[in-house]
Amino acid sequence: LDNSDTAGGSATRGATQQSIKAYVDAGTATQIGVGQTWQLVTRSLSTTYTNSTGGPIEVSVRLVTSTAQSNSTLIVDGLTIALAQNQFGDRVLYSTFSAVIPNGSTYSATTSGSVQAWHELR
Repeated sequence: LDNSDTAGGSATRGATQQSIKAYVDAGTATQIGVGQTWQLVTRSLSTTYTNSTGGPIEVSVRLVTSTAQSNSTLIVDGLTIALAQNQFGDRVLYSTFSAVIPNGSTYSATTSGSVQAWHELR
């Protein structure tokens, strides 16, 4: 087989190392975790953010509340992905939510308490 063509992929020529590398690199560019690091970010509750990174990110949010009958949520594209309810007014409730946010998707978190930590893999 003549594999000197960098485009590769014809019926008579095999793929080259360069074309295989380009194919693999193109596929991994949009995979979660590839070339990304966890970052501690500052975000506001009830504010909607948009993932405009060009690839998926992961969000991990730790919320804390001590108010009876309170809810904490993680919302992606308008859907409640995670919900925690504090039924114990005299106890502190810690809720940790995590979700993969596709490129172009929106996300937010709500609680009657506060954000203890907000990390993003980006």
